[in-house]
Amino acid sequence: MFKEFNKEYYRSLNFYLMIMLFLGSIGEWLNKGPSLWLGLLLFATVGTARSAFWSKEWTLKAN
Repeated sequence: MFKEFNKEYYRSLNFYLMIMLFLGSIGEWLNKGPSLWLGLLLFATVGTARSAFWSKEWTLKAN
């Protein structure tokens, strides 16, 4: 049950937003703002698109 919860949380949008905000804050602190934010936005977009593709709802619609 704990592994299932972690897998679902990993696929959620909140997980990617949390990482994006955390690394973005580090980037602002290091004065590497814009390039780091663009990379993190790409990371979050790919992650959420992957999670949407592999979610149960999309799997059911595909079948």
